[in-house]
Amino acid sequence: MRSAIRPSKGITTCFIAEGIMRTNIQLPSFHGFYESIWSSLADDFIDYDSKERGITKVDDWRCKWDEFQMEVVKQYTDMYIDLVNSELELNIRKMAEPELDSPRYYNYRTDRIYVDIHFQAIRKVRALMRKHESEMRKLIHDHHTSRDGFISFMSNDFDEWISEYLVYGGEDFGLYLSFAIYYLLGLEHGWDIDVEFYDWICGNVVAEWYPDSEAAKEEYEKVLLVEDAYGFGSYKDEEWGNMSVEECRLKIEGKQFDAKYQLSFNF
Repeated sequence: MRSAIRPSKGITTCFIAEGIMRTNIQLPSFHGFYESIWSSLADDFIDYDSKERGITKVDDWRCKWDEFQMEVVKQYTDMYIDLVNSELELNIRKMAEPELDSPRYYNYRTDRIYVDIHFQAIRKVRALMRKHESEMRKLIHDHHTSRDGFISFMSNDFDEWISEYLVYGGEDFGLYLSFAIYYLLGLEHGWDIDVEFYDWICGNVVAEWYPDSEAAKEEYEKVLLVEDAYGFGSYKDEEWGNMSVEECRLKIEGKQFDAKYQLSFNF
């Protein structure tokens, strides 16, 4: 697990009509898109696609990275909230679409997910913390104590979390709630949440790639032309890559003509 550092955006808490609490939390289990299991996810799509379809000019393709990242973030957030509700029974729900906060440089931290939630179960959180008091004391001390190379902007005292920070309306309520939920999930469910979500998201989010040079666009035009005539992956079956788009078109038309009008002789 990573130690907590001060978020680059504010985590705020407010009350709305009829005493319902709306607060912004971070999802600390998410390890970001840099040097994590998520970092090569988009590349895996184009690697598989290019091998299966015979595309050679892969270096000239570009991913719609922002759209892909946000789709991963949305799916991840929904799964996280479902896991919190099933494992901790906190009955939280999403109030708005999540936000991805990415650093300009990855020197000190990685991407973070923030989401506004409806939340009313602070007593349940404190009760769960007391249930796991010895483990929570150690986690809070180990991950929120300043040391060489790390300055903690959060208390490392379990009792302060319970009595001061995890109280409705406190300035840092959302920040402490974020990590309290994460640690409780780890203790009740397990720590490999990123890995657990990965397979599902791989099967439900597609990275959209597009050719970004004239040569790549021409090759892709040929790929589509050949696949339209003979099916997915058929471009790699013959020497289509050595032909121009027009030559591919003429060859396809010739093959289709032969298949339609070829005479059969009975001897």
